[in-house]
Amino acid sequence: MLNASALRPIMGLVCLLCPLPASAQRGDVDMLNLSATTVGTNVPPGWAMRAVRGQQAPRATIIDSAGDKFFRLEGQARAAWFVHELPTPIMPGLGHFTWSWRTPTLTPGVDLRSAKSDDAAARVFIIFKRTGLMDRTPRTLFYSIGSVEPAGYSRASFQSPNFHVIRVGAMSDARQWTDVMVNPFADYRRIWGSAPPDIVAVGVMQDTDQTRSAALADMRHFTWRQSNAFNP
Repeated sequence: MLNASALRPIMGLVCLLCPLPASAQRGDVDMLNLSATTVGTNVPPGWAMRAVRGQQAPRATIIDSAGDKFFRLEGQARAAWFVHELPTPIMPGLGHFTWSWRTPTLTPGVDLRSAKSDDAAARVFIIFKRTGLMDRTPRTLFYSIGSVEPAGYSRASFQSPNFHVIRVGAMSDARQWTDVMVNPFADYRRIWGSAPPDIVAVGVMQDTDQTRSAALADMRHFTWRQSNAFNP
């Protein structure tokens, strides 16, 4: 389950008044940077785990399988945020995110349409810069592996109108490595009806605190591509 209060420990990372460089990311940037990561460590370089209050965190491990490195999250009845604050915010413009993930096992009971089963083996989240001093929670998109929901399912979070959940495939489709491509700036315009601000942080989370199910998810790249493709 998503929880607006769970994002508050991240507020120091994306504070409206924090001094952040004004220039945009250039070229392709892999947020995971697994080539520079030691196998067996918990999180990629520049990432941090932020606990969900009252919950244990899933186990996070960097794994190398026959030369293929990936970031694994595994847990049961657990929830946590794994966050990467961008040293240089991504300004609105041409580009998109792409990543490769898989969920080798199914997580039973998940249904993003219900507040009682709103869990996910993996969610990629994109945090935008806050646009007002009174905004306690920044607008955040959650691209979630779903289950039984219809393709393209999208809704405001049960926890906050500043959170929005977008289903990007189902567990049954992602048991093998699956590539995903999204344009968060276009999604921001569509959902909130205004010009998007900079992206200041990204991350991955796993939450099974509602269904109490076991979950396993892997990710092997998470890349911002600065290009003319997939432009809003």
